Amino acid sequence: MKINGEQTVGQQREQLWDTILESETLEATIPGAKELSRDGDHYDGTLERGLAGISLTLSADVDVTEKEQPAWLECDIEGVDNRINSRVNGTAEVEFEEGDDGTTVIVYDTEFEFSGKLASLGSRIIKRKVNSDLNTFFSNLEEYVDEEEQPV
Repeated sequence: MKINGEQTVGQQREQLWDTILESETLEATIPGAKELSRDGDHYDGTLERGLAGISLTLSADVDVTEKEQPAWLECDIEGVDNRINSRVNGTAEVEFEEGDDGTTVIVYDTEFEFSGKLASLGSRIIKRKVNSDLNTFFSNLEEYVDEEEQPV
């Protein structure tokens, strides 16, 4: 399944690059993310989501495989829920383009494969949930960036 799009975020590209790659930022903005940690270009954590009556607890690993700061990155994504015998494997290419008035346009192109019980739900249901979670992520990111820029 392919999912792509773009979203403008109200922070300059260099600053957003630094912000978005921190595990604290990702845990605060990704819906259902728990116990996220970072070791260099490797992230791991847990993703808890509900989907069509199924409760998922994915043990997730993300490896940034290539990057050119602050312009783009590529990563490999893997998530496993042994309890319901499901797996997610994917790749993501993300570009950070300079927008107008100090904003950044995030352009993303992803591809995922699902197996196990999760795959049995069908791509339409999964895609709808992923798109909803992406909208929530970008909304959360915008709020996070706004709070980060508030004077103390």
